[in-house]
Amino acid sequence: MRSWLVRHPDFSFSRPVSEDELKQKFAAGEMQARDEICAGDGYWFSLQDVKEMRKHFGDMPLDGLFKKANEEVTQERFEVTASIQAPVRPVSTATQSKPQIANHSPVVPIPVSFEEETPPRKISPTMKILLTLLAVIIGILVFVYFD
Repeated sequence: MRSWLVRHPDFSFSRPVSEDELKQKFAAGEMQARDEICAGDGYWFSLQDVKEMRKHFGDMPLDGLFKKANEEVTQERFEVTASIQAPVRPVSTATQSKPQIANHSPVVPIPVSFEEETPPRKISPTMKILLTLLAVIIGILVFVYFD
């Protein structure tokens, strides 16, 4: 028999329960509509998801699954105290033009041009001499250090 986990709307968890205990909780109306359950080796789904409930528990009656409205049930209320505005990244109008957006227009690919790589600069003869001299000095220092 599988064990089940119960996650409540306040993100708290119940101890793992057996399938029989879970069905007893269903029958007693101890579950809340926003509770989610997960088989020990499965995925989370809501008790309101009838398709998943039927898949896992068959033709179990789902009518008395939750606490009734006439019982003392507290409901959460959310009040909007201030509007929230998403941060907007400033756009320089000098370098970019405003995009033209047409309603219900098909997506058209925009051709993109890539800059060609600039060829590497040539090393001057003086720089070649300095690099060779530096390599010789490093070689001598390594030879002296490890000798």
